[in-house]
Amino acid sequence: MKTEIFRLIFLCQIYGQSLCRNESRPNIVMVMSDAFDGRLTFDPGSKVVQLPYVNYLRELGTTFLNAYTNSPICCPSRAAMWSGRFVHLTQSWNNYKCLDANATTWMDLLEANGYFTESMGKLDYTSGSHSVSNRVEAWTRDVRFVLRQEGRPVAQLVGNTSTVRIMRKDWENTDKATQWIHQRAASSRQPFALYLGLNLPHPYKTESLGPTAGGSTFLTSPYWLKKACCFCSCFFKVSSEHIAVPEWLPLAAMHPVDYYSSVSKNCSGAFTEDEVKSIRAFYYAMCAEADAMLGQVISALRATGLLDNTVVIFAADHGELAMEHRQFYKMSMFEGSSHVPLLVMGPGLMSGLQVKELVSLVDLYPTVLDIAGIPAVGNLSGHTLLPLLSKARDVSKKPRPDWVLSEYHGCNVNASTYMLRSGRWKYIAYADSLSVPPQLFDITRDKEELHNVALKFRDVQAHLDKILRGIVDYPKGLANLYEKTDQWDFQLELPNVYQRLVELYASSDKNKCYEIISKLSDIYQSDKEYLKLITAFEKAMVLMDPVPGEQHMKVSADYVKCLSKLPEDESKVIAACESMLSLYPDQSYPLEVLCAHYLKTGVQNEDAVRCFSRLLDLAPDSGLGHLGLGTKALQEGRFKDAVQDLAQGLKRLSSSTGWCSLAEAQFKMQRYLECAESCSQGLTACVSGDEQLRVKLLKLQFQALVGSGGDAAAERALETFSQIPDAEKDPVLGALKGRAYLNKGQVDEALKVSSELVASNPDLAQGFVLRGLAQLAQGQQQLAEESFLKAASQSPDCGEYYFFLGRLYWDMGEETRKDRSKAHTHLLKAAKLDPHLGCVFRYLGHYYRQVANDHSRARGCYKKAFEMDSHDAESGAASVDLSMEQGDMDTALAILQSVIEKATPGSAKWAWMRRGLYYLKIGEHHQAVSEYVSHPRR
Repeated sequence: MKTEIFRLIFLCQIYGQSLCRNESRPNIVMVMSDAFDGRLTFDPGSKVVQLPYVNYLRELGTTFLNAYTNSPICCPSRAAMWSGRFVHLTQSWNNYKCLDANATTWMDLLEANGYFTESMGKLDYTSGSHSVSNRVEAWTRDVRFVLRQEGRPVAQLVGNTSTVRIMRKDWENTDKATQWIHQRAASSRQPFALYLGLNLPHPYKTESLGPTAGGSTFLTSPYWLKKACCFCSCFFKVSSEHIAVPEWLPLAAMHPVDYYSSVSKNCSGAFTEDEVKSIRAFYYAMCAEADAMLGQVISALRATGLLDNTVVIFAADHGELAMEHRQFYKMSMFEGSSHVPLLVMGPGLMSGLQVKELVSLVDLYPTVLDIAGIPAVGNLSGHTLLPLLSKARDVSKKPRPDWVLSEYHGCNVNASTYMLRSGRWKYIAYADSLSVPPQLFDITRDKEELHNVALKFRDVQAHLDKILRGIVDYPKGLANLYEKTDQWDFQLELPNVYQRLVELYASSDKNKCYEIISKLSDIYQSDKEYLKLITAFEKAMVLMDPVPGEQHMKVSADYVKCLSKLPEDESKVIAACESMLSLYPDQSYPLEVLCAHYLKTGVQNEDAVRCFSRLLDLAPDSGLGHLGLGTKALQEGRFKDAVQDLAQGLKRLSSSTGWCSLAEAQFKMQRYLECAESCSQGLTACVSGDEQLRVKLLKLQFQALVGSGGDAAAERALETFSQIPDAEKDPVLGALKGRAYLNKGQVDEALKVSSELVASNPDLAQGFVLRGLAQLAQGQQQLAEESFLKAASQSPDCGEYYFFLGRLYWDMGEETRKDRSKAHTHLLKAAKLDPHLGCVFRYLGHYYRQVANDHSRARGCYKKAFEMDSHDAESGAASVDLSMEQGDMDTALAILQSVIEKATPGSAKWAWMRRGLYYLKIGEHHQAVSEYVSHPRR
């Protein structure tokens, strides 16, 4: 209540001071569309679709060529525009959390200063205006799987060549706006401000996906696709010859955040060129319809004689990717999503001007107030654009920065994203628990943004990251991923001069000799002249007294660093590290060099393990130490320990071999989706030239995607298969390809592959397994049994094949379930051969519970299955039920608590229900009732 009173007093005071200034000030009309690609408002983008009223503003006003959204999603972007402040300052994190309803906007200040104001259409800047799912998706974005997938983007044609009004709600609001303009012209000389928010050209909701689905339907009529423009009858509204099909990176080469977005937007599957072109054409037609609404507003101003004294502003909250970068929608920092239109026309403003300066939507707040002659109050993020627009060309008192900021924290990405555009560069940084690598694009040379040059221009990246951190202190972790490149400005002949000085001082002045050697080492290190540098260091070590001290320690560390650059001097590296450790046992650097050496060479002997452990004693968060112990655990088959250590190490130090080792451990534990994600990370970190590791990662990712099951994973698996060199010649990979077809429900394709494999490779067990699985999918259990038995006889050490047999016998009915030589024997053999097959222990639990009536052993099997796969709700529920049945209430509660603590809203219902039963059994009836009452809300 107090806040409302103070706000009212503040607005009334300003209003009282401004009544005398009303008649001389211009009217202000802002039309803001949704999802309008700003590149369409100037060449060459403007050639794709004819936008006569945007062109009208461009010819008679000013076009900003580099205008950006401050957040590529509806609410946060508009919150920045209405408040003049960056997203992180207003905490407008997503479509659910934005500005408070009582926040003071520039429209409030116009009204308080004598303007007659009206807002119509889409406002979308206050909290709670979207579904709760937006909030849930945003704050759980760091999970390693897709929480919710958008509908697949499609184009839909409605009506005929006479159908003009497609987006009826927008047209209704446009009609209201034009009526309001006519009423104002007839009734008052008081200056007015009108805001019209359009929903176009935002994609329409896909109704078949339900009321909470996003928009994935690009919908228009033949009128907008084919009707000639009003200015000229010789060309079409949408020019098909100028519609380009954007180039896509292979899925495996995509940045991990962009890959996640592509999957969550349902764009990771196959699209034909015609599909892509159609979606883009329909989007452009929707832009043309939005342009017509802008035209209706301009026409009303002109018809009433108000246009000459009205400033007209056209902008959008964000852009639309329209299948660029294998994505549609917004939620990305690529140009299609973040570049917005901004055109301004009005009295006293420049005509036909194109402004190249970088601007963003937060600049509209101070600009509107400046146009109205109202001083801006508060700590704004934006800067007035009037000095760039006005014919008077006044110099702004507040200097304009040479950068713009955009940030994104909403759904369909798995990391908070920050974009800094400065000069020719676009820098994109990410902040999450995985320390995602940044991206850097040279917009002038790489307009399609396909070449991340962050590694090539590390000095530029470091400079832009420093600016970004000065604006917003985003979570730490990114800066440590890349080493900064030292820059030295010595002349070419200087090393030779230093060499002569070393020879001169070697016998006369050891201190000066060492000083010169230090300078020489700087040059050699910069030029990577490591052999010369080692010689210089060895001379310095001879000249120095071997007494522990700061200077000696620094030289020793530099010497070790130099030696580590030369792999052929391994013995020297080890000797130098051990020598330094003997003098400085608390220094971690020589241990880091040794650990890096062991990891690179693959040595995992006792000395290596001792080195990894000692490093972790000194630096518990050391990435090298954890990677070393994790690799050792992988070699010894301790996969759980391997996953834990490798994941911890990779948080600190991204390594392609480390990601590969983590993926191998996850694969062994049947954590297939996590394995596929680790492979993606490894492929991103993989350096050029390491083709062997890249192929290994691709093959492992392919196997994991096949193992995970499901149509989406299968589609991605087939895409990965196409990237593996000579994959068609590998019969084992061919068998896995057949299983991918099975996962997609394409049984005939799978049978075709299996028949070819069995015919060409009669000793290949994988071919018979594929045939058995396909036969099983057709309900041919007897034939499937024969195929599985054949496979098991050819590969008697494969636990998976015995599991297939055991599961088949279980599913065949009562007789084979009870026959110990069938289901029970084969499941036991599978468990013995592969103790990490959690599904085997689930079926063994079924056997002991339903056939052997051995509930104690059944409980142990279910518990083991659930420990291996915490998503196995069937095993988890059975383990809890049997624990409670046997009176072990503590174990039951411990399992339930561990599941509920990790559960997301709406998940783990079995755990919530059983915790209620638990409280009933122990007599806590009130707590049980509370569980049952509160559960539906979860």
